Amino acid sequence: IKFIKEVKDYDGKNIPLEVILRKGKYFGQDVLISTSRDISERLRTEKELKNNERHLKEIYENSPVIMYSENEFGIIEQVNNKFLEVFGYDKEELIGTSFFELLNEKFQETYQLDRVLFWKNGIVKDAEYSIQTKNGRKLNILIDSKLINYNNSKLCLSVIRDVTEQYKYQSELASSVDRFYKLFENAPIAMCITSHTGDFLDFNKAFIKLFGYSADELKTMNVVAIIHPDDAEIDEKIICQIQGKNYETYTTEKKYIKKDGSVIHTILNIITDQEKDSLHPRSISQIVDITEIEHSNELLKNKQEILDLTLEASKTILWDINLSTGDAVWKNIESITGAKGDEILVDRARFKRFIYPDDYVFVKESIGYVTNSKEPYTIDFRLVSENGDIKWVNTKGQVKLNENGEPTNIYGTLQDITEKKKYEEALEKSEEKFRQLYERNLSGVYRSTVDGQVLDCNPSFAEILGYDSVEEVLETGNALYFYSNQTDRNGIIEE
Repeated sequence: IKFIKEVKDYDGKNIPLEVILRKGKYFGQDVLISTSRDISERLRTEKELKNNERHLKEIYENSPVIMYSENEFGIIEQVNNKFLEVFGYDKEELIGTSFFELLNEKFQETYQLDRVLFWKNGIVKDAEYSIQTKNGRKLNILIDSKLINYNNSKLCLSVIRDVTEQYKYQSELASSVDRFYKLFENAPIAMCITSHTGDFLDFNKAFIKLFGYSADELKTMNVVAIIHPDDAEIDEKIICQIQGKNYETYTTEKKYIKKDGSVIHTILNIITDQEKDSLHPRSISQIVDITEIEHSNELLKNKQEILDLTLEASKTILWDINLSTGDAVWKNIESITGAKGDEILVDRARFKRFIYPDDYVFVKESIGYVTNSKEPYTIDFRLVSENGDIKWVNTKGQVKLNENGEPTNIYGTLQDITEKKKYEEALEKSEEKFRQLYERNLSGVYRSTVDGQVLDCNPSFAEILGYDSVEEVLETGNALYFYSNQTDRNGIIEE
């Protein structure tokens, strides 16, 4: 017979014992043999394991990261609340089905091949798919999967990252850069891009037409070859000033020599474009031929930057802060900070080193706020990785309360959003460049509907037509007023 009984020790403290009674013989007599052992430590460990398991389940269920698990037959066994929220299903609709069925048809074969590789290698990273939510919305997703052992069974635990917005930023960036190059290529004013040494990197149609050289000839030339000798000294000063970063834009009158030997008088506007990873600036030059016309007072002050950003899926850290000690357990910390170890203990000093100095007070106050309010929260701030890299992260967390309603822990997730921040900043800069190139263009530009309704124009257009302001142009209402002969505009529409 085996049973558990509490006894008191010498100090009166209750001790749980596991007691085992067996029948036996002692000098030929039937007796009961009793053995017992202290199981305090075992019971404490079992309780702690149950608490940890419950805690991990709470993190899984309430994590802001989309998670699900499936067995070796591809059947979904668990999904968390974020999964249900994003994809719009009830848990009963998903448990027992296959994730394969949720994917858009053209990705289903890829998913099956990826699953074969997963069960062979035990891991899959950044698998890209397209999925349709219950309400019909299409999402682009990346999935990281890892093989785990749970209750003596092998499970595939997967984390889904919704990259729909990132793909949208990528598309908008490409569109913005494309608009810039269309404006650059088709501008009626000669424009070129040169290296810090003066070599031609790019040029538009108007530049080729103005100077008479072919595109192949210009690719092998330096800007010095077309500068009039009288202005060579001026050009040398401009280059020195640009390399010394004294100016971001520079405007001057300048003489050039065309291929046929003729001299042209121009207004030259140079804009420096310092690439992030380049030691030397490039220059964007706009050249207006004023040999036979008066030059405009409106100068181009736009600064161009060609963006080459690559998208890396955001990584996620699970963290749990003990409010009494200030220590935190960070899971998957290496993915963002570079710190070695799958799960490490981060004390207050190390935590402070991870936070970008300017953001530390903000993060500390946020933790204080959520502790007092006991409400979930989300903030963005910067981290400093082990190698000194600064990364933008988004953290979402919530408070864990004890049986008295007092906060004991704060736990949640921390996700790398550096690429998203870069895209937002790059898109804003790219749109600003396009806007400035439009508004400060020395050429007159306006937009209208096909039937002639004026939508907008730049200041140069208003000045060329003799209006006092852009607003006065827009008050005319119809682009037909700009033509002395309306058939001219009809001809443009037909073309």
